[in-house]
Amino acid sequence: MMRLLPVLLFVLLLLAAIWPADIVAQEQAPFVVAADSLVGDYDSIRFPALWKYNAADDPAFANPAYDDSDWPWEDTHLLADQPLTDDWQGLGWFRLSFRVDSALVGIPLGIRLLHYGAAEVYLDGDLLYTSGTVGTTPETTEARIQKNYYLFSFREAGVHVLVVRYANHRADAFQRMGWYSGFSGFFLRDVNGIYESRLSTTQRFRAYQFALMGIYFGFALLHLILFAFYPQATENLYFSLMLMACIAIAYLFHQSTFTTDPRFYLFQRPLFNTLGITVSVMGLLFLYTIFYSRLPKLFYGIAGLSLLLLAVVWGVSGFSVGFGLIFLVAACVEMLRVVVVALVRHKPGARIIGLGIAMLALSFFYVFLMDMGLLPQTELTNELPFFGILGLILTMSIFLSRNIALTNRDLRRQIERVQELSEHKLQQEVERKLLEAEYKTKLQELEEARALQLSMLPESVPEHPAVELAAYMQTATEVGGDYYDFATDADGTLTLAVGDATGHGMKAGTMVTATKSLFNALGQESNLLGIFDRSTRALKDMNMRQLYMALTLAKFKDGRLRFATAGMPPTLVYRAATGEVETIRLKGMPLGSFVGFPYKEEEVGLRAGDTVLFMSDGFPELFNEAGDMLGYNQAVEVFQEIAARPAVEIIEQLVELGQSWSDGRPPDDDITFVVLKVRV
Repeated sequence: MMRLLPVLLFVLLLLAAIWPADIVAQEQAPFVVAADSLVGDYDSIRFPALWKYNAADDPAFANPAYDDSDWPWEDTHLLADQPLTDDWQGLGWFRLSFRVDSALVGIPLGIRLLHYGAAEVYLDGDLLYTSGTVGTTPETTEARIQKNYYLFSFREAGVHVLVVRYANHRADAFQRMGWYSGFSGFFLRDVNGIYESRLSTTQRFRAYQFALMGIYFGFALLHLILFAFYPQATENLYFSLMLMACIAIAYLFHQSTFTTDPRFYLFQRPLFNTLGITVSVMGLLFLYTIFYSRLPKLFYGIAGLSLLLLAVVWGVSGFSVGFGLIFLVAACVEMLRVVVVALVRHKPGARIIGLGIAMLALSFFYVFLMDMGLLPQTELTNELPFFGILGLILTMSIFLSRNIALTNRDLRRQIERVQELSEHKLQQEVERKLLEAEYKTKLQELEEARALQLSMLPESVPEHPAVELAAYMQTATEVGGDYYDFATDADGTLTLAVGDATGHGMKAGTMVTATKSLFNALGQESNLLGIFDRSTRALKDMNMRQLYMALTLAKFKDGRLRFATAGMPPTLVYRAATGEVETIRLKGMPLGSFVGFPYKEEEVGLRAGDTVLFMSDGFPELFNEAGDMLGYNQAVEVFQEIAARPAVEIIEQLVELGQSWSDGRPPDDDITFVVLKVRV
C-alpha cells in the first residue's frame, strides 16, 4: 500500500490541476480607485478582469466620450474556454471607466500591464505609453513583456477612462501552454517605494538565483568527477544529473523574471515540467542506488509514467500546467517512503538523507499549497524549492563526508592489520623473488646449454656419392644426452658417430661436448678400437664423476662398413636382395668406464639398396599411456617394412610411429636416428 501512495497522490493532484474552471463574463458595478484601497500586502490596487470590448480597430475608441454602452463585458485575460477567446482575431479594444478618489490626485503612481502581446495604453484619450508595437497582422506586431512601471498621476478626481488597444496574434499558442493570452493591470502608489522595493527585490532575487546555481554547479561538477573516477558509484551520476536539472530550473525562473520576449513562455512550462520530472526520476534513482541492491519494479512504472507525461506536456494542448510540480511532489512522497523503509531497516545514513528529503518535500509541498491558493504567497515563494534542494545537497554532503570518514577508519584498521603481517609477507615475497630469479637463471643456463648442444650437431648431413644419409634427434629435456656426427676424409672415407650420454640435463650436455671434441680430434684415425681406448683415457682424465658415453663409431668406404660399439643398441642392416634385416649386436661398456676394455669391431659388405640404421635406446624404450614399451622387436619389424624407401622417408616413418605409439606422452629419453642407405 505504501508503494501505491505516490501514484494515488499523483492522480488526485493531476485531477485538481486539470479540472476546468468556468469564468462567466457579466456586467459589474462601477470601479472606484480610493486611497484607502492602497493599503495591503503590496500597497496596490488590481483592476477588475471584466472590461468593455470591441473587435474592430478604430482610433475613435480611445476617446473618453465614445459611447461604449453596446460593447459586451469580456475577461481581458483571454483564457482558454472563454467565449471571447473563441472569437479572438488577434487585435481588439478594451475600455474601463472608473472613479478616482480626490485623495489620489497629484500622487505619483505607477501602472503596469501583465501581458504576452503588444499594447497601447490610453488614459482619458491621451496615450500613456506603448508596450511593443501593436499591428493588425503578425508581421507588423512586435510583442513585448512590460517589466517596468509607467509613472503618472491623476490631475483631477472623478470619472476616468482607461483604454487598451491590445494585439496578440499567437493567442492559441499561449493558451495551449496554459498561459492567458490577454492582459491584466494594477496601480502602485509611492513611486520611490516602488522602485526601491523592486530594485531590492530584483537584486535579492538575482543574488539568490546565482548563488544557488553556483552551489548546484559546484556540487554537480564534484559528483560528476567522482563518478568519472569511480563509475561503479552511480549515485554520484544521478545526483549530478539531478543538480544539473535544478540549475536549468533556476535559470528558467531567472529568465521568466527578466525576459521581455513573450516567446520564452511558449516553452517555459514544458521545459519546467520536463526538468521537474527529470529531478524526480534522478532523485529516485539516487535513493534506490543507495538503499537498494537493485532497482525495484516500482521504478520502472514511474519511469514509464514519466515518459508518458513528457509526451503529454509536449504534445497535448492545454495539459501542461503543473505536471512537473505534481510529479515532483509525488516523487517526494516516494522518496520519503524509501527513507522511512531505510530507517526501519537501519540502513547506514538513512537519517541524514531523510532530513534532506524531508526539507525538499516540505518546500515543494508548501509551494504547491500556495499555488492551490491554500497558503498565502510570499516574496520567497519561487525560491523555496531551491532552498529545499540546497538542504538536500547539504545533507548529501554530510552523508558523503560520513561515508569517507567511515571508509578512512576501516582503511586505517586494514592498514594496521597489513602492518602486522607485512614482515611475514615481505619475507615470503623476498623468498618468492629469489626462487623466481633462480628459476630464470637456471632456465637461461638450460637454454644456453641447449644452444651449445645443438651447435655440437652438424648443420646438415654431408652429401656422399655412394650413400644417402639422414639424421634425426629429439631430446627429452631442454638439454639432451644424445649425439650424432659425420666426417669425410680426403680419400672419401665417411665416418659417422651415434652416441648416448648417461643421464640428462647439463651433465649429459657436458659429456656430449667432450665427445664432440674427441670426435673432431680422433675421428680421422682409421683404428676404431684405438679411438675408443684413447677416448676412454681422455674422459677418465677429465674426472667426469660417473658420467659415461655410449657410442657407435662407423667408417664406410668402397662398399665396406666397419663399426665398433660401446654400450649402444644393436645396428640394423637391411639387405635389399633378400628383404631381411640383420641385427648386429656388439657388447661393450660405455666410453669412460674402463680403460683397456676389449671392444670388438665388425665389418659388413653393402650392396646397392642396402640400408643401415643406427639408433639410441630412446626409441625402442618408448612408453605409451598404458605403460607398454615399444620394444626392439617391433622396431626391427617396422624398419624391415620401410627400409626400401629413401633415407629421409625412413626417418619420417620412424618418427611417426613413435608419436603414434606415445599418443602425446612426452618421451622419457632422447631419441636419435641415423640412416645410411647405399645408392642404387
